[in-house]
Amino acid sequence: MDIWVKKFKPSKVKKKRFQLVLDDIPLPSLFDNKKRIMSVVNLESEAEAGNHFHTKTDEVFVGFGTIKAIFEDRHTKEQLIIDLNPLNNNGLLTAVSPGNKVAHKIINYGSESAMIVEISSENLNEKEIHDYLIIEQK
Repeated sequence: MDIWVKKFKPSKVKKKRFQLVLDDIPLPSLFDNKKRIMSVVNLESEAEAGNHFHTKTDEVFVGFGTIKAIFEDRHTKEQLIIDLNPLNNNGLLTAVSPGNKVAHKIINYGSESAMIVEISSENLNEKEIHDYLIIEQK
């Protein structure tokens, strides 16, 4: 499974807080900067998002807090789990993109709310988003 992953530092860091600038986030080369769409999703404790795949759109995820991403190859069922929590990554943020056709699920595994920034390669079209239940393999 070919998952794009980049670790990075935000450009504006001040005493225990930082400001994320959209241009700080590394993107795969196929992203057209004029078409990209950003959304921010708050996930309450133990909440999940995703459980789907796209046939056209690519996405990049950056987590803040106790967030992990699970990616699953729909054909081989191989899974890749990436912890997006900066505290578990030497203070670095992680940008991850499964590409299209790889199923994904985002989970807040902590006891407090957390946030995910999602950047899409273009406007999401509901017709190209397909439900796919991911059950984490232990």
